Amino acid sequence: MTEDPNSNSPKYRGSVIVPAHNEAERIGDLLPTLKSMEQEGYLVVVSCNGCTDSTAQVAKSIPGIHVLESVVASKTAAINRAENFIGEVFPRLYVDADAVIDASSMNELFSALDVPWPIAVRPI
Repeated sequence: MTEDPNSNSPKYRGSVIVPAHNEAERIGDLLPTLKSMEQEGYLVVVSCNGCTDSTAQVAKSIPGIHVLESVVASKTAAINRAENFIGEVFPRLYVDADAVIDASSMNELFSALDVPWPIAVRPI
């Protein structure tokens, strides 16, 4: 999916960015969590950067997850591309493609970000 989440789209509860470079063998463990977050109303974007494996195809196998692709192998560029795509959908979590985290933990992080001022959080 690559449609613009900011035009005629529902209000999202927040967003999740997953930069991914050649993570086809590892991202599969994270996909059920990402699907759960998408179903709970979060905008989820996997930003593939310079992949020479099937990372994008694996991520695209989950309906509702937006997958961006670039030939540039740069985590920073992948994050920037995803941020430009997402626009003003906050709060926002950044999750490595090989991270082990469940939806409950992600929801706790989003709850910690539910304050009127900017803060940063991370799992412990």
